[in-house]
Amino acid sequence: MLDQLAPLGFVALADQHDVRLGDATYRPIMCDLGPESVAGWLSAMAARDLCVPAAVLDEQARELVLDDRRIALSALECDLLRFLREREGRPVARATLLRDVWGHAWTGGSNVVDVAIAGLRRKLGDRAAALETVRGVGYRLQAL
Repeated sequence: MLDQLAPLGFVALADQHDVRLGDATYRPIMCDLGPESVAGWLSAMAARDLCVPAAVLDEQARELVLDDRRIALSALECDLLRFLREREGRPVARATLLRDVWGHAWTGGSNVVDVAIAGLRRKLGDRAAALETVRGVGYRLQAL
């Protein structure tokens, strides 16, 4: 019987003995719901039609959820990423970042923006290219 249910994602529970109720014997099973199961296939099909963002910024937790992993952010990194995401696809000047994220009007000789951008890129890993340097202007964030 389990052979007939296996294509639907059902598997026997490991280390479980058959259960006897009255005259009947039952084998404990579960539905795996993995990508190979009917339920997994249906879930994947439905997900293609949903508009689920690839990256979610959880500002309260100060985390970026990216590719099913949670990336811890400092308060500054979180503010910087939020600011850039609000202007996604558009170049943002370093002076604007200093003024609006750091709260400084002074722009001379400081590399704090560069250091914060480098830290974000490290945390983005294989998605670091989404945080572009715009020569002579500042930075631009493309869709994560």
